[in-house]
Amino acid sequence: MIKIKKSITEKIIFDVVLAMVVLSALLSYIGYLEFTEAIEDQYADSALRTARTAITFADVEKISEYNDEDTNGEFYLETMELVKEWQRLVDTQGVTFAYIFQPNVEKNYNEIRFVLSVMNSDADSIHFYTGHVQPTENEEYRQAYRDIYENKKEYTATFYYDKLYYVDGFVTVLLPMKNSEGEVKGILGITRPMEDMRYFRKLYLHDMFITTAIISLLIIFIYTFYLNKTVVTPIKTLSDGVREIASGDLDKKLDIKTGDEVEHLAICFNAMTSELQTYMKNLTQVTAEKERIATELNVAQNIQLSMLPHDFNFGRADFDIFATMNAAKMVGGDFYDFYLLDENHLVITIADVSGKGVPAALFMSRSKTILKNFAMMMNNPDDFAAVMTLANNQLCQDNEEMMFVTVFMGMLDLKTGKFIFVNGGHNPPIIYHAKENSCEYLSVKKNFVLGGMEDVPYKQQETILERGDLIFTYTDGVNEAMNIKNEEYTSERLLEFMNATDCRADLKTLLAAVKSDVSKHVGAAEQSDDITMLALRRN
Repeated sequence: MIKIKKSITEKIIFDVVLAMVVLSALLSYIGYLEFTEAIEDQYADSALRTARTAITFADVEKISEYNDEDTNGEFYLETMELVKEWQRLVDTQGVTFAYIFQPNVEKNYNEIRFVLSVMNSDADSIHFYTGHVQPTENEEYRQAYRDIYENKKEYTATFYYDKLYYVDGFVTVLLPMKNSEGEVKGILGITRPMEDMRYFRKLYLHDMFITTAIISLLIIFIYTFYLNKTVVTPIKTLSDGVREIASGDLDKKLDIKTGDEVEHLAICFNAMTSELQTYMKNLTQVTAEKERIATELNVAQNIQLSMLPHDFNFGRADFDIFATMNAAKMVGGDFYDFYLLDENHLVITIADVSGKGVPAALFMSRSKTILKNFAMMMNNPDDFAAVMTLANNQLCQDNEEMMFVTVFMGMLDLKTGKFIFVNGGHNPPIIYHAKENSCEYLSVKKNFVLGGMEDVPYKQQETILERGDLIFTYTDGVNEAMNIKNEEYTSERLLEFMNATDCRADLKTLLAAVKSDVSKHVGAAEQSDDITMLALRRN
């Protein structure tokens, strides 16, 4: 008898505990963020009310004339009256800093000029006199200035936390000061501390932890009792019966009444014993049939590969192209295509048919032919959207198996570098910019797949390929390639590899490098999907 190292109860309970921990942590984190945001909003509202009160004391038309340093100045006394009013407001409202300033718009808001400032009486810092110029502290403040001057926002709120000293943080509210004509002449700022922010957040996390722990323990206890009764005991019965069948007793019948998948599995085992007896009698015939099918599939694979273009030498110096396809089975549903419409227009296509095997290969053949035929019949070489629409409607006809295909189709103007493309539910390609020597994903619109629904509108896009730029297209067999741990290769790793490798190398070497990195990730795992890649470089 095989010794069980870990029971199914232990495994499921472990998974449940892990799921509860992850879920609790996720919910706590989301609640923590929302709670923090709510508290921040309250402090921001308080600062905003103070700012709106403070702005009523100021005369916007006299911003340029305020003076709190030159005692002989014409507006010194008037400025001091405003300072007194603000000082009372700042001290009574618990505000740290109230000030009026003017950002330097011409220098992209990189510095500000103080017009007037008032510090809280209990603060250690000194205020900035009229005319004091200070660099903008960070990009967040620069964006706030831009929002007020350019985006016409009525106010902005910026939050600051000093993680080094573990203070509760500050909120700064900025309010535009507009003249009678609606022009922004300056900005009024109010900075106030967010007292007890750390205390509130720690209290929230403590309460959330206690609550989720109690609920999780209760759920685990109830689920363990239910699991033992409805799953573990029937599985043990099933295991004993299967052991008898495995020992050679094909007449053994399992009697399990649970009304769920375990009962269904027992029924399947009962059916299997009868079918196994028949299968053993026909094993030779089945083996011969498999060999015949394998031979036919090998012929089908050769036919399918012959449908794809393999001559990548056009005898031209203005572009390079290369493509590869590796089917997960002997025949697959991926395909690529490329051809010249005329001397100046090159069309590329990469596609992935739903499913695998012979049905996918047949639908692939039909899709490739239809797409190319409609492309060759275009009156306007730019009208790729119409090609997709017509091809989609054609593929929808007599599609009783409800198969579909994802397609990325593009056309390069070899003279201008203009690249027109339509994406039909396919993976976004990677574009390599030679000048920057960097790669990024091409921004594509989310159009529908082909063959799924008739009369679907498709939107075409365009970009410019400079000389040396490259378009790398692929199917999901690349980014979704899985290793023995069921971990995908991922789109992020693909982009990282493209940025790390030499995209200026010849295209055959580049595609081989990508395939090698994917194979390194997959390791000993079986190839789970067709892997197809096509690269086009404008020279």
